[in-house]
Amino acid sequence: MENDPVTLNCFATGQPVPSVKWERLGRGDILAQNPSGALKITKAQAWHSGKYTCRAFNSHGMTESTVELKVKGKPVIRERFLSSRSGKITVNAYQDVTMFCQVSGYPAPVVTWQKPDYTDMPEGRTEISNDRLVIRKIRVEESAVYVCKAQNAYGSVEMRYTVSVTPRGGRGRGDAARNCKELKAQIPSTASGRYWIDPDLGSTDNAYEAYCDQETDGGGWTLVWSFGYKAGKSSVFTKFMTPRPSIPTHPSASEYRQMSPLSTTIPFNTSALGAMNFSLWKTLGTEVLLQSNQINWYICKDGSGSIVKWTDGSISCRVAKTLIARCSHKAPNYIATDLNYGMKLTDGRYSSYFYKVAVMESSYSGGRRLDACGRTYGGNLVRANNPRGAWFVR
Repeated sequence: MENDPVTLNCFATGQPVPSVKWERLGRGDILAQNPSGALKITKAQAWHSGKYTCRAFNSHGMTESTVELKVKGKPVIRERFLSSRSGKITVNAYQDVTMFCQVSGYPAPVVTWQKPDYTDMPEGRTEISNDRLVIRKIRVEESAVYVCKAQNAYGSVEMRYTVSVTPRGGRGRGDAARNCKELKAQIPSTASGRYWIDPDLGSTDNAYEAYCDQETDGGGWTLVWSFGYKAGKSSVFTKFMTPRPSIPTHPSASEYRQMSPLSTTIPFNTSALGAMNFSLWKTLGTEVLLQSNQINWYICKDGSGSIVKWTDGSISCRVAKTLIARCSHKAPNYIATDLNYGMKLTDGRYSSYFYKVAVMESSYSGGRRLDACGRTYGGNLVRANNPRGAWFVR
């Protein structure tokens, strides 16, 4: 029993008189060496439990015997195996964190892991065994106290780990954030500018730099396309958005390709023309901010249709900034895609649109690419000297 005295005897005879040595298995500690052969523990504790070997030896040889000592009592946490003796762990976001909790005691204690508020452990990323808790790719919002509790018939003991997760600041490849939205949410003071992004938060080999707008509508926007306008080949071709992003196209769309070059160069501000690879857009979010110096700005969310996934159907848009007051109550509510003409953002009418992102035009298609009221030919736009636009995703 815990706190009781214990004597382990080891009687050995021989000529010459043998020496006796006690050793605790698994640790190699020499505990006693005396002719009487007795190993005395004046006040047994749970950590004394284990196997002990008595070795008797003289000039003619050696013999040994092993006995197991089990000290009944409440569990004991073995401090030498803790992840942090202070109980404080600081780790960067999306790294793995391991909390050790080795215990001893008899009867064998049952070990459980929990949080003081009894909220769930991170789903799908938590591994629990008796002596450790592992959280894979821990997130900032998972900063918390994690408790290891060991219990048997004689009592219980616990070890508390206070885990602080430092958010990624996007200031380098190894510090890449998931996207601009998460960066703003975790570090509210983040200003607009260039940051490193790593949507899958795995290997940083595929991380890249991008521009974050951290001001419009609360921030969190990643710039995916910055464009100007270029005149078509003849009078039937109106101005085209240029460069064009790598949206799906029909093989016969080569005529348009000659007028508006394809870009997969990430723009680092709205003055630099370029387009992020279209396959990356959907990894950044489902909301799209459509900026222009000619018509109203819109924020669009996925419905049955999606801009970032290139899917026909309904979308939900609202005006984020008004440039054409008479159209301030109007916004797109439908996306129509086509491998030939590209994409239209409309109010449900196929023949008119707010935005038309062209891939290829025929001699029968003229009209404007923008209209703040969604009328196509209504001329509801600002006559800017240097017409520009930019799309963002969050």
